[in-house]
Amino acid sequence: MTSNTKRRGSQYEAAFIVESLRRELDVLESYGDYMPYDLVVQNGDGRFFRVQVKGTNSRIKNKPGYKILAAGGNLKKVALSPEEVDVLAAYVEPDDCWYLIPVMKLKGNISVYLNPNTKLNGRYEVWKEAWNVFQNGGIPELRKGNPVQMSAKQ
Repeated sequence: MTSNTKRRGSQYEAAFIVESLRRELDVLESYGDYMPYDLVVQNGDGRFFRVQVKGTNSRIKNKPGYKILAAGGNLKKVALSPEEVDVLAAYVEPDDCWYLIPVMKLKGNISVYLNPNTKLNGRYEVWKEAWNVFQNGGIPELRKGNPVQMSAKQ
């Protein structure tokens, strides 16, 4: 990872911390860079969530939307594991929006495609600005009021 990439990652983590605190969530930082998650969020009920923060500031070439690598590892990318990380916090910088995706919903996928400006219901669009995943165990509230049920089978 280049120092510029590390710097950008630190900026995304700082932005996540600021937004979390604004939403009255407490954030714990681990010391070092060896854990499979970046931060731990504690909600008002005292529940903890391990969070991996990723971000992007560039569109996919010749396509709408953005791509986030939901993986760890330097040389060989390994999918995030729900045993090690609870939530992927993906920041789309040009649109200033967060996707809070439970890692179990990634189903082992390394590439996550996001399109904040679409009217289509993409796979991860329900998780856009779904900060309530830290409050209710991962059930996003849809714009039309119908919650999407979380289960290990989905």
